[in-house]
Amino acid sequence: MQFRFIIPWRKRKKNYLTIGIGDGGNECGTGNIYKEVQKYVYLGDDICTDRFCDYLIMTGVSNWGALALAAALVIQSQDSDAKQFFIKECHSQKQILENIISNGSYDGVTGKAELSIDGMEFDKQHWDVIQKIVEVVKETI
Repeated sequence: MQFRFIIPWRKRKKNYLTIGIGDGGNECGTGNIYKEVQKYVYLGDDICTDRFCDYLIMTGVSNWGALALAAALVIQSQDSDAKQFFIKECHSQKQILENIISNGSYDGVTGKAELSIDGMEFDKQHWDVIQKIVEVVKETI
């Protein structure tokens, strides 16, 4: 799939729904709050995007918003196989992070190749949030 088809341009007519998940204003979809990013976010003028979406989910860390959206879809589906798959994927998040670091990625805040996301240590902050999302899914289906 070509990149231009997955990122909707502002004036292009479309027949699909777009959802943006952001935490700082530079993510696709946060063009919806362009002026707020410029006004309230450090270096907002430099980092803000002009890419819009139909629905914008703003969260402390975009990874959390993505997992929460996926959890909501699993819950809505009432599919026990999807539930088990989601839980398994959540439990593999540390391994996924380790893999992308070993392939050259780094934390965008610290600039270091370490087990952290947005400057927060995976084991101290992120794992706790992931576990809370998993618990919500476990209780619903």
